[in-house]
Amino acid sequence: MTGATILPTHIFPDLVGYIDQGEIKPILAAQYPLEQLHTAQQAFIDKQHVGNIVVTMDTAA
Repeated sequence: MTGATILPTHIFPDLVGYIDQGEIKPILAAQYPLEQLHTAQQAFIDKQHVGNIVVTMDTAA
């Protein structure tokens, strides 16, 4: 549910480093369990959010 752009290979590791150091704080618009994937997709399509929409999976099973 996200676009992709070809970037130099250092960009993503640099970004993760900035997040780890607290220099950048990603905005979380919403979080949905996998069972609510349809709802998450609809929220993404509606384009009324600011930030990222995250779908989580329970890996404890």
